[in-house]
Amino acid sequence: MGVDHEQGVTQRLTEPEDIYRVLKLLELHRALITVTLPGQKQMASSMVLDVNLENQTLTIDQLNDTSLQNALSPQSLLVFRAAYGGVQVSGECQLQRIQTDDKGAKLLMALPGKVLHRQRRAAFRANITGETPAISLSGRSRETLEGWITDVSAEGLGVVFDKFIHPPIEPGEVFERCEFVANGRQFTQALMAKHPSYDKFTDKYRCGFSFYRLNAAEAKQVNQWVIQLQRTQRQHLRLSTPRS
Repeated sequence: MGVDHEQGVTQRLTEPEDIYRVLKLLELHRALITVTLPGQKQMASSMVLDVNLENQTLTIDQLNDTSLQNALSPQSLLVFRAAYGGVQVSGECQLQRIQTDDKGAKLLMALPGKVLHRQRRAAFRANITGETPAISLSGRSRETLEGWITDVSAEGLGVVFDKFIHPPIEPGEVFERCEFVANGRQFTQALMAKHPSYDKFTDKYRCGFSFYRLNAAEAKQVNQWVIQLQRTQRQHLRLSTPRS
């Protein structure tokens, strides 16, 4: 992978396959991208429609600013910025041509030669695929709850329960002792409820929790877990990347 580390959390991606994977995530997340022309303050919005590794192209929707759209011509250089899941992405693309059909205009551009990939670790939330870790949560004023961890970040966990929780979990409620095993480690943490919700159609109760009184050593262990999940997800994406 052609990566130079900058400031610890910024990567300069130069390999086409790495650039493809990042831009494909923008497409899958339907992330809004901001587009400008070099030397201009005027900005427009768009979305990634397609990323083609074999043809080395990136296709985005027409710009929402008519004057900026009309200023484009073949070989125009466009600067783009976007974000998904706590990751910021930026780069430059050269316009090859504008395609027009009954749905509007599309901008077909050459795949950028480099992309800056900035990750805010505290904000990045990694989904857990495969076997999800079981977790037990104990509070002072309720019986122990049993659930499964669905995602994790350096700031907290997402947990799903197989039934309605009564009494309902209250935002700000603290669970003093929460136990789970993940990444080969036994964790015992205090968690604070942030976003409880119940889906009556699936009969699932979900809640996001933030870590409560996490010390430096525990924060390091959580970060190692998040990084390991990222590596696994990137490996799966790498294996699914089409080869030219």
